[in-house]
Amino acid sequence: MRRPRPLAAAPLLLALLHPPGAAAQEGGALPAPFLFPVPGPGADAANGVRRARDGDLVIAGYARGPRGDAEMLLVRADPAGRPRWTRRYGEGGDDLGWVARELPDGGFALLGWGASARTSSEDAVLVRTDAAGNPLWRRTYGGPENQRATDLAVLPDGGMVFVEQTGEPAGCIPSSSGRPPCADIRSAVVRVDADGEELWRTGVAGPGIDRLFYVGVDGTGRIVAMGLATRAPGADLDVLAVALDAGGGLLWARRYGGAGDDVGHALLVYPDGEAVLGGYGSTGAAGPNDGFAIRVGVDGEPVRCTRFGGGGDDRVIAMAPAADGGYVATGYTRSFGAAGWDAYLAKLDAADRLEWLRAYAAPADQAGNAAVEVPGGWVVAGYGDVGGERGRELLLLAVDPQGIAGSGTAPSPADPVGEGCSLSAR
Repeated sequence: MRRPRPLAAAPLLLALLHPPGAAAQEGGALPAPFLFPVPGPGADAANGVRRARDGDLVIAGYARGPRGDAEMLLVRADPAGRPRWTRRYGEGGDDLGWVARELPDGGFALLGWGASARTSSEDAVLVRTDAAGNPLWRRTYGGPENQRATDLAVLPDGGMVFVEQTGEPAGCIPSSSGRPPCADIRSAVVRVDADGEELWRTGVAGPGIDRLFYVGVDGTGRIVAMGLATRAPGADLDVLAVALDAGGGLLWARRYGGAGDDVGHALLVYPDGEAVLGGYGSTGAAGPNDGFAIRVGVDGEPVRCTRFGGGGDDRVIAMAPAADGGYVATGYTRSFGAAGWDAYLAKLDAADRLEWLRAYAAPADQAGNAAVEVPGGWVVAGYGDVGGERGRELLLLAVDPQGIAGSGTAPSPADPVGEGCSLSAR
């Protein structure tokens, strides 16, 4: 297999959510100005980024509050990256924002989870705001066990559908692979109306672990959700995808995997009902993990699969559509760039062929958690480790249409290709 040679990118000279007075540096690793410190005493991170209908950037994540507790974070910035406003939402415990979506009236829905000072377990949290980020209401969904919600889709009537995971009681912290200390995790797809009132929920629970991370809706109103599953406690991980009708009825459920662990962690749903399932896994990988993209049809049957990465650990965390019909995958890698984890961006065309892959080297660990196409290129959102009391800060990285982040970056290698996957439907 010929793999594209990802390049450690120099920073783009763009004042994108820079601290006031900070200057970008040319050449070398990404400088601190790309780490946007949210005012406050502790760590912060971006988990989602989208464009509003007027072109603004909308960033969801979390930031540590004055008492050290995490607060849900919503940032709106203009197309040039200048913040219009920053809002925090919390109730005295740890509240983490995961995704924000613009609503038909111009307001926002911010989804995540939180553990208030009054409860001993985590609940899924949905915050509704107006167009200026002022909170209108907050809803929680939970019980005696931990509930975590990670993705949300907005429906034409202003209602919403989201995915949540239900774990063991408080004290169980799901690992990135889904293995112990959490031995029992189930998931559900939840439909709520425009006021956040629950209309229905469809559970997804098998003999092992079932974790849904992402959800989308096609042009007919059919709902697709995806994540990971095991066939039995302690068994290898497979990609999991389910499809529901508009009333929550199960249309199909599929698992995709091979001889190793394969983690589903990214989703694109198209109006015609096709979907692309992204993630990372060890099946057929050159190193511990490669990224992959599996295209499936309306019935969930695989159409094709592309695997990409290097000799280290490459993990796809999220995907975003491109105007040319293709898409990008972002996450973090140990194959390219610096010695630790580096954020990276891979571009695939509409036929799921790898066009290029870029890694962005930094002196400390960085991760891409989301990406969005903007005029003139892409924005990757995530976090970067900075050490000290803060620990990590919100990362926003702007790159050109070829994923290049500065004039010091060499051109893309000629004719990059990916490799087919050995993952199959089970």
